[in-house]
Amino acid sequence: MLTFLAGKAVVEVEGELMADGRQLALLNAKSKQSGGLFGGSGKGLLKLCAKSCAGKVAKQIISALKNS
Repeated sequence: MLTFLAGKAVVEVEGELMADGRQLALLNAKSKQSGGLFGGSGKGLLKLCAKSCAGKVAKQIISALKNS
């Protein structure tokens, strides 16, 4: 009935930042995107999620390196 509202994607990543054999930080990011009124390309939504997660993880890495 409301198929035009379909189109969602979620990407979640977890990892750790290591340097010289020691853990500097645990990294995690999650992004959710929806296609809007008329849906959206699944591939396009996944790309947006991946870019968002990459930005979040990059900020975590920069913060961890500044504090180490």
